[in-house]
Amino acid sequence: MRKVCGALAAFLYSTSALWGATLLPNGEQQFIDGNGNPLVNGKVFFYSNYPTCTVLKNTFQNEAGTVLNTNPVILNSAGRATIFGTGAYCQVLKDANNNTIWTRYTSDTSSASNLGWGGTSGGTANAQTVNVSAFSTVNGQTFYFKAGFTNTSALTLTVNGGSAISVVRDTPTGTVALTGGEVVTGNIIGVTYDSVTGAFHLVTNNTRQFGFANSVPAAPTMDLNASSSHVVNVTGTGVSVSNFGAGGASAASNSIFFLQFNGNVTIVAGANITTPSGGNIVLSTGASLTVLYQGPSSWRVLQVTGGSGGATGQVSAFATSTCPTGWLKADGASVSQTTYAGLYAALGTTWGPTGSGTFTLPDFRGMFLRGVTDGRTTDPNGGSLTAQALAAFVDDQFESHTHTYVYFNAAGSTAAGSGGQTPNSTSGTTGATGGTETNPKNLGVTYCIQY
Repeated sequence: MRKVCGALAAFLYSTSALWGATLLPNGEQQFIDGNGNPLVNGKVFFYSNYPTCTVLKNTFQNEAGTVLNTNPVILNSAGRATIFGTGAYCQVLKDANNNTIWTRYTSDTSSASNLGWGGTSGGTANAQTVNVSAFSTVNGQTFYFKAGFTNTSALTLTVNGGSAISVVRDTPTGTVALTGGEVVTGNIIGVTYDSVTGAFHLVTNNTRQFGFANSVPAAPTMDLNASSSHVVNVTGTGVSVSNFGAGGASAASNSIFFLQFNGNVTIVAGANITTPSGGNIVLSTGASLTVLYQGPSSWRVLQVTGGSGGATGQVSAFATSTCPTGWLKADGASVSQTTYAGLYAALGTTWGPTGSGTFTLPDFRGMFLRGVTDGRTTDPNGGSLTAQALAAFVDDQFESHTHTYVYFNAAGSTAAGSGGQTPNSTSGTTGATGGTETNPKNLGVTYCIQY
């Protein structure tokens, strides 16, 4: 029993030691030829760009890295040399007659995991640069860097002054290019190199998430599914958006996006966008939308915050002398058919003639608005209703009526018809009373129409 326990303890001790240490490399390296003999006067070349192996890279005779080796390193009569290095190398071994024995990738012990550090990136937002001593375009190499910029579109990384390499992100349906906002200033970014495609794959911020915002410019047809984030800052102003995108490699039905607007934008209701009211939505700076992707070119607005939320052609009263963004005064003005295309499509010539590229707005100044009768002929009390058509003017009037009254003859006379006498009578008019029109008590407001 004691022997078993002792053996078990030894095993556990040896196992824990394995987790806490690694094999030590020889302090002095020895190289052999194809026959297993020391490679006398052999040559070891070191390069930075594996597998091309054309750019020489320094190694050192001491750990401090202050005493350079020759390149190539010339081996002694025992095929030995002391070689220190930093980062990754292409190592080429040749015999004394310059015959190549082998070419291999190698790295210092700190780079054995293929992980490197690139510091803070330089360059520009969408063409960033880093220096990573351990990187040599080997498949699966991974390194990290601190972003010096936030990308606004597709991104490339140039490592150690080499060629620009595209950065992509992985999605459930494939690999796509970056679109902006995936690499954020000050964030630690990780990438893994794929030698087959020659591209870096993000290993951080590589999926669309809520929590960080990605900027997308407003356009008649946007592409929200190309955004790296479900939180989108919509930049630009004066744009009418009729489609949030057809979808693509990263599109997933029932995805929800939260949009924040940095300018005045109109969301056009139609075949591609369904709105709660069925009409256009006029948004100003600071407004937001929650939208649902239902499939290719099919979107639904779930919620509007800070926008009109109404429909084109809607009329509202405002307690201000001017109309808010997205609305025009209903003052009979002629406005551009092009600038206000949605409103023109709704109104046409209903409220006045069209001119050369213009149409007429309704004029509600000084008017009480009344619902069209639309086939109704009686009021709730059974009386007749005057027909009221859309855009038709009805002048003020009193409903036809009669008054019952009694009059008397002069003192001592007989009422007319009782004895054949004619009553005394005079003619004239009463004094004028009232105003210039018939109206109820009222307060003034500004009527505006949504475009």
